[in-house]
Amino acid sequence: MKKSPRPHLLNILNYKLFVLKNKKYLNHINNFLLNTELIEQLETNINITYLDNYIVSTRYNELFLVNNDGSIKFLHHQNLIQFDFEKKSLPKTIAGLVNINIKNKQSYELIKVITQLQEKFLLTNNKQDLIYFSHKDILVSHQKQYNTALVSPNISTISHNTFYRDQNNNIKKLSYLLPKKHFIIYIHIKYLLNKYENLTDVKLSFYLKNEFNIEIEKVKIYEIRKRYLIPNKSNRIKNLYLEYEKNYTTFYHLKSVNVQELANITAVYELVTIKSHKYPYKSVNTVYIGSTNNLKRRLTQYITNLGHTEKLKHFIIHNEVYFRFIETDNYKDLEKEVLEGFYIICGSYPFLNSNRVL
Repeated sequence: MKKSPRPHLLNILNYKLFVLKNKKYLNHINNFLLNTELIEQLETNINITYLDNYIVSTRYNELFLVNNDGSIKFLHHQNLIQFDFEKKSLPKTIAGLVNINIKNKQSYELIKVITQLQEKFLLTNNKQDLIYFSHKDILVSHQKQYNTALVSPNISTISHNTFYRDQNNNIKKLSYLLPKKHFIIYIHIKYLLNKYENLTDVKLSFYLKNEFNIEIEKVKIYEIRKRYLIPNKSNRIKNLYLEYEKNYTTFYHLKSVNVQELANITAVYELVTIKSHKYPYKSVNTVYIGSTNNLKRRLTQYITNLGHTEKLKHFIIHNEVYFRFIETDNYKDLEKEVLEGFYIICGSYPFLNSNRVL
């Protein structure tokens, strides 16, 4: 009787494994490499072990999640699978097992190293606690911990194609924990401008050195400010947003009884809460700034859960929201001016203006 051919398991090149979407990767493992009947037919011993503990999840994008205590939990046992076998006895038809091992081990080890280096940030979820470290720092830490080789190009490839879920239920790339140096300085500059009002670039240079041990010339501070749209001292002081304050109406509760009394007017409006919200430069109550040629219709849409975005609709449903407005025919241009003025004084746009936030 003719012997049946050995099963041919998919052989994916190393690079493709790293960039493969996680759902497709999981399906690949399930369909080909966890088929015990196929493995039993191979003339080599293959043992399956796992690199760490894991939990089952219906979310396919993320490789791990961050708990409230800053610890991480890996998702899906396929992402931690390890195949133990003698390479010499491995049939060419399943050489992809070698790549699977490389992919899993390097991804796992890189995640462990990066999350340990950013331990404080994972615990606090505060951008101010993000630290800068280079690929060289990662390689040194990895060598010390695992005593195995990790090449710099794979750091970028894995970090840009690995997703995790933070404590606030946001999905982020692993590369978020590998910020550029200019981004870290930008975060510190925002912190300092919130703590000390009206600092010049010279003063910022002084405080960066004094509080964060960062030596940087004022010309570099200027470049970072420009890059992240932080106004200079004079523009931060001269702020039209404060001028618009006297033109707003009083606050009204966002309820049908108040909205129905409105005329169909054109206006710039703000949505606010009793609770203040922390922005980079200061804390204010504003959560959204918009404009409309029919204020009654727009606010009615919010009350009936037809907001611009899911984030805005969700916020209005679960929070007590108030509104105020400025009646104007030139509502589109005025909205831009109010938003820019808000950015100057607060350091970012209102957090529900998600399409405008940097």
